Order: sequence, then C-alpha cells, then structure tokens
Amino acid sequence: VRYQHALEEDDQRILSFFVRTDDVVNTIAGIESVGGTVTTVAGDVLTVRAPAHGFDAIVSLEWIDRMEAMQPVARKLDRARNAVGINDVAAGAAPLTTGYSGAGVILGVIDRGFDLKHAAFRRTDGTSRVLAVWDQTSTEGEPPGGRWAYGTACDSRAIESGCDFQNPRATHGTHVAGIAGGGKVGSNPWVGVAPNADLVFVELPAMDADWETTPEPASDGHICDGVAWIFAQAYEQKKPAVVNMSIGSHWGPHDASSLASQCLTNLSRQSDGTGVPGKILVAAAG
Repeated sequence: VRYQHALEEDDQRILSFFVRTDDVVNTIAGIESVGGTVTTVAGDVLTVRAPAHGFDAIVSLEWIDRMEAMQPVARKLDRARNAVGINDVAAGAAPLTTGYSGAGVILGVIDRGFDLKHAAFRRTDGTSRVLAVWDQTSTEGEPPGGRWAYGTACDSRAIESGCDFQNPRATHGTHVAGIAGGGKVGSNPWVGVAPNADLVFVELPAMDADWETTPEPASDGHICDGVAWIFAQAYEQKKPAVVNMSIGSHWGPHDASSLASQCLTNLSRQSDGTGVPGKILVAAAG
C-alpha cells in the first residue's frame, strides 16, 4: 500500500524492499533495467533499491512471487527497563511500598574493558561511584592483599587521583556496567537498572585467548576470585552485593557439579556475620 499510486514517471524517490524470486538472474536484470540495484542475494531473496518510477515494472516481473517493503528499525535498549518492569520497581508501584534504585547495594561487574572515568559512573556531585577496581592483569600497583596476591587494586581515592585501567580495545565492561548500573548522563533520560548502586569492578585477563600462547588468559578461577573479592568489599561496607558476569564458557558438565560452580555456590551461601542478607550472582545465559 505504501508504494501504490503517486508513482509518476518522473518520481525519483528511492524505494527499498525485499523480493523473493524463482529466477534470480532474470529478476536482477529486470530490476537493473529500470535503474534499480540488488544489494544482497540470499538464495531466492534479494534486497532491492529502486527508483519509484520503476516500481510498477518490477512488480510485473513474472519471476517474482513475493515482495515486502523494508521496515524501519530502532535501538531498543532504552526500552529494556520498562520491558522487564524496572520502571515500576523504581517507582515503587504496587505491591511494592517503596521504590528501589540500587541505593545501599554493591553492584559488582566482572568483565573486561572499564572506563572508570565515564560520566555514567559518577554521582551528581561529580565524585566516582566506583568504590574499588581490581585489574587482575596489571602489575603497575599493589594487589588487593590477603590471598589475592596478583594484579592491581585501586580504591575510590586512587580512582579519583588517576587510577584507570581502561582498555580502548575492550569496552565490553563499560557497556555491561552501564546497563546494570549506569547513572544519568547530561540531558540523556536513560539510566541503568540500578543507577544509585555503589560499583565494584573486576578487570579480567584477556578473554578468547590462545591458552598455548597467552601466559594466563581469563578463566573460571579468575571469576571465582573476583566474586570473592567483590563480596569482601561488600562485607567491609556492610551491604548486600549483586555480581554481574556477562561472560562464560561451554566447559564442564553444566549441572553445577564442577568445582568452579561449587566455588561460586559456596561463596553465595557464606554467612559473613554482618546481618545483611543478599549475595546474588547473575550470569549471561544467551
């Protein structure tokens, strides 16, 4: 309907549409004969751009059995909060009696590629919401201490004074942390799920690396260490903690019996004596 009528011979508008045909070669020739172009041939389906004045001629090609107008697409992550009910939670909609925005909770993210200076990770007064970060690969500073005797850790004061492990070639951590806990940036109306949570980041070693040539690529052992360290930060703050891990592998039995799985299960069940409930692990399942 969109393309019917008003298709005068001098109409130079470009129309974009899909075509399904039982004769690709002749259909392409027919489309090109009226000034159109076929940009992709996917079996019997073609993507076509053609001037409006040639549309009727293309419709009449005997080899075409179906045509569909291309539909507009849009970025939809801005709708995710509403789609999963976060806006209702933030507003304290019934049956809730108060709203929740992550305040009073430690949000840990284990990933790679964090921009510690990103405006989404700062409070309205400009100070950083990132309480601590542990780069498990860096040798530039002091490790976290205790049993975690590798990498470099920075607390909030060090972050404010210049500690930054941003890797410009690996920004997945920034992307994930923004979705989970990004705050308002300028006039942009969108925020993450928990925009008022305190943030703790763990920067993993290289992922998807060749185990034979990389000294120590990211492993489930690094993840278990990271979870334990994030929970330790929550213990110090006497706050509950949620840890996001948009990472994983296909190794193991997938039934929670592996020692890596048991390590995470045990950590999430430990009682730290603070009286503050809540140790939740969230993993990508796509």
